[in-house]
Amino acid sequence: MDGRHRRASPHVNPRKAFAGALGVLVLGASACLLPAAFAAFPVTVMVRQGDAVAGVGSVTKIDNLAISNAGTWIVEAETDADASSNQVMLRSTGLYLRENQLLPHPPGAAIASFDSVNLNAAGHSGWNFFLRNEPVNADSGVFFDTQLVVQENDLSTAPQLSPNTRFSGFFDTKINEAGRIAVVASVDDPLIPTTIDRALVILVLDGSGHVLSETALAKEGQVLPGQTQAIADFGTGPHESAFNDSGQWLYFADLTGIFLTDGVIYRDLTKIAQEGAPSPVPGRNYEVLAGHGLDLNNRGEAAFKANLDGDPPTDEDIIVEGEELVHVGSFLPAVSPFRITAIGASNGPVPIDDDRNVLWFGDWDNPDTGKDTGLFLNDVVVAQEGLSVAGANVVSFASGQDSFAMSRNGRYVAFRAVLSDGTEAALRMEVQGPPPVPDGAGVPGVEMRASRSPNGTDIDIAWDVTSCGATGYNLFYGPLASVASLSYTGAECGIGVTGHASFTPPPEDTFFLIASMDASGVEGGHGYDSRGRARHTSAGGRCGVVGQIRSARCP
Repeated sequence: MDGRHRRASPHVNPRKAFAGALGVLVLGASACLLPAAFAAFPVTVMVRQGDAVAGVGSVTKIDNLAISNAGTWIVEAETDADASSNQVMLRSTGLYLRENQLLPHPPGAAIASFDSVNLNAAGHSGWNFFLRNEPVNADSGVFFDTQLVVQENDLSTAPQLSPNTRFSGFFDTKINEAGRIAVVASVDDPLIPTTIDRALVILVLDGSGHVLSETALAKEGQVLPGQTQAIADFGTGPHESAFNDSGQWLYFADLTGIFLTDGVIYRDLTKIAQEGAPSPVPGRNYEVLAGHGLDLNNRGEAAFKANLDGDPPTDEDIIVEGEELVHVGSFLPAVSPFRITAIGASNGPVPIDDDRNVLWFGDWDNPDTGKDTGLFLNDVVVAQEGLSVAGANVVSFASGQDSFAMSRNGRYVAFRAVLSDGTEAALRMEVQGPPPVPDGAGVPGVEMRASRSPNGTDIDIAWDVTSCGATGYNLFYGPLASVASLSYTGAECGIGVTGHASFTPPPEDTFFLIASMDASGVEGGHGYDSRGRARHTSAGGRCGVVGQIRSARCP
């Protein structure tokens, strides 16, 4: 676990000790989108319909995209070239790969089509291609960029699979920053009584893309911990599995049991959710998890879409680390007075960054249908119809399987949209939340301090507004017994931007913290726990807060 976000100071009872205060990271956020406005994050065009691709033709359609922590991107597109070679992979430098392009290995093989699209910060992709000029039982492979890693019909060396197990196909693949590739693979394991079996295989590579080792995390026929029924299959869609830099894998599995309880989500071998089991929404169970998007950040925190039992008009939900983020029918202050009517395709993306910010598509019931859809980060709209970009306006957002992506550090968002001139475009947004207050640890600077006021009653607080200054701050407090959950009972709103303030605490033992807020009512996060994970709390409507975006970055 990255220790850079660990708190430097412990929770302090200010009625008993005044040498410090709750060492909570204080940060701001982007502008909130109210019904008539949206956040002014920088948006640029990556690829646009009609763009010329040197030596190929012009772009006619955007198919898929990915974006890295470094802001580098890759876009899969179609062109007006001959149908045998019209698909391309584009980067900021231009053409990267093309359908029918010859590959170094296997000798004589050419790209027939692309499948997974991904990119790590080092600029590498770990993906699967379908191949031309190869036998039908060997016409696909997993590649590290263009370096062949493993090909259909190769023997697997994973010790968890039986000897002489061969790969017979590849579905989704993921690459992490360590260069490991996670593969949802079809195999033929001699000891599994079917000809096509499924396994989750991790390929450990050297710096050149050669396999050092293989591990099968789970396979068809295996009984997962906490289950009595065996695995029948895994989710094979691009958003039915996720792989983080620590090598953790979040995935959907279909079991051999009855359909009411046979769908499960696991992080490695730990159950996260199961059909028929209680959801975080009181009185409602998970009904359908199959075919729903999910994601996993580098802190091991999960986000996933789910269908719940009960009231059908409100049964589509997004769950984030055991808590409900939003459901169809939700009222969100950022789009007041309207309610959410859709959260995109069930199998669509739901990316979560390392500060537990979740990106999702939303549609709400504004009668003005030119202002009723957008992209949300948590409960804040960060892009809405009408967004101005490159001399045009966004008139609609893609909301299906390959619609948008977010870098794991949360800094960059890539999304597909249709513009007012009729062109389709792949766009890049840079999320610029106001900076955190330094904590002396993860954020360089002077940590927040507290002391008893000379009047013997008030608490004087000082925090660093020089290293990372925000536009406004609020103070929240509650009984010390609730410090673990950060349940607030009061607030001091608008405490200024000088870095010095005083407040009168209630008579009982008390904890407190400071969080920033911008002029639109969007606040920053409320700090990090001892494992460096963003705390699960917000102001809950106090001080005019309408939403929250967490960030650990200074400008």
